[in-house]
Amino acid sequence: MAASPLTAAILIVSDTAARDPSSDATGDILTDTFQSASSGADKWTIAAKTIVPDSIQNIQRSILQWTDQDDAVNLIVTSGGTGFAVKDVTPEAVTQILHRHAPGLVYESSSTLFWLEKK
Repeated sequence: MAASPLTAAILIVSDTAARDPSSDATGDILTDTFQSASSGADKWTIAAKTIVPDSIQNIQRSILQWTDQDDAVNLIVTSGGTGFAVKDVTPEAVTQILHRHAPGLVYESSSTLFWLEKK
């Protein structure tokens, strides 16, 4: 049996990058991280990479577009909109559309990323 392809989508939430995509470096860094983490049969494909302004509606629209279809992505990585400014609404936007919470994954991925940065 052939291995299923692993697909990911990257969502950058930033008013600045939405106005000027060249100001965003995170999307390329995340793409490179997925490529370098791929090995053997476990290869990640970036199905989509999108930049949206800090808005609950824009964030949810992108995520639902990637998940509410037959060939939904396996993983969505978000970056941005998680600070304490009034416009930082990524956690609120995502929480409203989650069907199942897995808080341990957030902590594990954060510690893994920290480990990768230290290498």
